[in-house]
Amino acid sequence: MKAQEVINHILNLPQYRRAKEQTLATKALKEFLGKAKAPLVRYAYLRDNTLFVCVKAPFAAQELKHDSNIISIKNFLNMYFASKNLGFLRIENVKFFVAKNKPPKIVVRKSVLVLKEKAKGNFELRCKNPKLAQIFLDLREILRQKAKNQV
Repeated sequence: MKAQEVINHILNLPQYRRAKEQTLATKALKEFLGKAKAPLVRYAYLRDNTLFVCVKAPFAAQELKHDSNIISIKNFLNMYFASKNLGFLRIENVKFFVAKNKPPKIVVRKSVLVLKEKAKGNFELRCKNPKLAQIFLDLREILRQKAKNQV
């Protein structure tokens, strides 16, 4: 509760009048819209008798841009601010815009992993099957060739 008191004290200072207007406009707008439409709004602020409302997605702006919604938002907020005697400007226009948040870019570096051959071809042949013995002999020669080329 102490932190909220500090924030309220700061918002009541004259130099933070705009921040207070923004928080009150946002809270009042979300209260008016109710549980269904309040999550569509990010924030709202007043400038030159115009309420600017930042919404989360383009469909939210479409949902709220209906004339009946705009008229009722203006009427509600004008009555709300008048009843609180806050001295805010009278709202004449309501404009909606979509927040442009770019997703963070994830850079994936592709690297080619080059491994050195650790085998040198120094092993005994204990295989009794002649086909397998031939495969192991071929493998031994390949490994010895690679070991020579790496040195």
